[in-house]
Amino acid sequence: MVDEQLDLGALLKSKGIRGTLEDALAHNDARILSRDFSTGFELARQRTEIIDAVVLYFFSQFSKNISKEQDFVLGAVGGYGRMELVPNSDVDLVLIANSITPQIQEVSSAFIREFFYYPKINGYLIFNTLDDIPQFGIERIAAMLDLRLLAGSKKFYRRVKQQLRRHTDSLEFVLGMLSELESQHKKYYPGVFDARSFNVKYGIGGLRHFHIGIWIDGIQRFTPSVEVYTKISPDVIEAVGYMLGLRMWLNLRKGARPALPANDELTYEDRIAFRRAFGNEGLEI
Repeated sequence: MVDEQLDLGALLKSKGIRGTLEDALAHNDARILSRDFSTGFELARQRTEIIDAVVLYFFSQFSKNISKEQDFVLGAVGGYGRMELVPNSDVDLVLIANSITPQIQEVSSAFIREFFYYPKINGYLIFNTLDDIPQFGIERIAAMLDLRLLAGSKKFYRRVKQQLRRHTDSLEFVLGMLSELESQHKKYYPGVFDARSFNVKYGIGGLRHFHIGIWIDGIQRFTPSVEVYTKISPDVIEAVGYMLGLRMWLNLRKGARPALPANDELTYEDRIAFRRAFGNEGLEI
């Protein structure tokens, strides 16, 4: 849950979306930069809940124009769907409907046109119908594995999940993920113990390696990552949470947007700065 001192409902009523984003994300940034660094998962979840509140507040202004007969799902996908947002994460959304109507098209267009102009919000919203799902590629399937319902029909959400399971080729997905790993090894070859530089997201032993393993485990039954996590050793999950927190700290230290691989690069200078900020135990991972 979001810190009790952070009342998102009151912030939205008093300061609107822009003010809420500024104040609430500054609150989360302060926690990342403080010694409250025990779990990256907790910090990322708080950041995700802030964005959830803003997305739903904004979407509610448009969704009343959608016909009651129109089934739809507004969902978070990828890292946003997993509730693992970091400062440089994209806010990735999907709007899936049972059919294309002028009302749902206008809602989709208005959301894209207006929402992503707010400060600190980068990302996308993709509009699809159920009939589009069989054409989804491997990268899209990986994102949809972590689809999380934000608004819309729970019954239609279950239909979307069934359609995803039905039309996903598990073997093709696994081979595609292994190919992506091979590409990452060539580009981000330094590993977690390389003292010169290590990309926390894409480097060997980094977060993307972990997530690809989770996706391969979950693809056969289209199981979301958070459910696969429950089968993983608590020590591994703790280490991943630490690395997630480290990525958040790096993003703020580098202060660059939009999201770029360089924002996740842990250099020797970053290691020294981290030890100064968090003590001698610093980067014992």
